[in-house]
Amino acid sequence: MKWECSLGSGRLNQVKSKPLKMRVFSGCVGGLGIAMRRNSNLTRIYLQSLFVILAAAFGATTARAVIPVAEHDALMALHSATNGAGWTVSTNWGGANGTECTWFGVTCDGVDDASSTTVTKLNLAGNGLNGAIPTTLSDLTGLTELYLGNNSLTGTIPPSLGTLNNLTTLSMYSNSLTGSIPGKLGDLSNLVNLSLSENELDGSIPAKLGGLSNLQTLYLQSNRLSGDIPSELAKLTELTHLSLHANLLTGAIPVSLSGLPHITWLSLNAN
Repeated sequence: MKWECSLGSGRLNQVKSKPLKMRVFSGCVGGLGIAMRRNSNLTRIYLQSLFVILAAAFGATTARAVIPVAEHDALMALHSATNGAGWTVSTNWGGANGTECTWFGVTCDGVDDASSTTVTKLNLAGNGLNGAIPTTLSDLTGLTELYLGNNSLTGTIPPSLGTLNNLTTLSMYSNSLTGSIPGKLGDLSNLVNLSLSENELDGSIPAKLGGLSNLQTLYLQSNRLSGDIPSELAKLTELTHLSLHANLLTGAIPVSLSGLPHITWLSLNAN
């Protein structure tokens, strides 16, 4: 009998053949059939070649894309400042350099075909974070989405987050954040969604938020915000949802808000 390798299925098939004077061992790896005559030098050569090929292929699929040191440190600072040991899920956090893109909640750009990459998304919503947001979180300069809502975060919102120029979503709802809303957030020109609701934020709504020309949703309800509703919010021409209810706002409702062309949800009650 003779063994042949099916290149399509990668399986060995037994077929009829004339008896061979020498015993032949056939190996079938990944659809490639390699015939090796026992007790010959060719066996060693074939095996060595096969090992090199497989090692190269395996190494290519497990290569680690490395993020900048500052980004690694920023992630670890957040882990330390918010009791990472007590998080609901912390899979792979604290692993060796080059593993950060496998950490729970961390998404990177270009990990499949690059030796270096950057963190683009951090989603730790509802994950049991407890503590203050470190200012070094702004070192995640490639971040486009940041989800820290539904945790037990305390302290103030770091103004340095206003330097994350690529950010499109900033979500920190349902925490225990205090202090005022940093006017620096008005510099996030690419921001589409901003949710700071259900915290303990006070002070006025920064008029500078009116410069967020791409903003579509603004949720600031259920805080302790006071003062007038800034008329500058009428400049948010892409806005579809504006929720300011359950605060301590006073004064008149700006008539200019009626001119928002895409607004579908406007909630100002309980002030």
